[in-house]
Amino acid sequence: MAASDQSHPEAITKNELEAQLGGPFSIVQDPKKGTIFIVVSRPLQKDGSIQLGKDADGNLQLSRKWIEKLLSLITEADPRYPLIKSHFEAGTLIAGVAFVDTTTAQLKMVRIAIPTSD
Repeated sequence: MAASDQSHPEAITKNELEAQLGGPFSIVQDPKKGTIFIVVSRPLQKDGSIQLGKDADGNLQLSRKWIEKLLSLITEADPRYPLIKSHFEAGTLIAGVAFVDTTTAQLKMVRIAIPTSD
């Protein structure tokens, strides 16, 4: 479904978007460089791993299919749409997972490579 599809005439709320995409995430733009980051926040597991969420279709957060679904859910009128789309298509979109390191109480982020295909 294209982002301009008439089935999404109104902007989707953040809560609706997060519910359909498997959990909370943020879209951040570096004002100096114009870089776009998509960041999900996940708890650190006892074994030190991080479990990414999945959307309703089973797509893993931050995967190409997940980002494509994000683009299909927001309207082209949303100011984030052209930024995400252009960076995604150019391969310059940066994805990451934020978590709290419980041994140091520091907030950390790990960059996730977006695969060129799923």
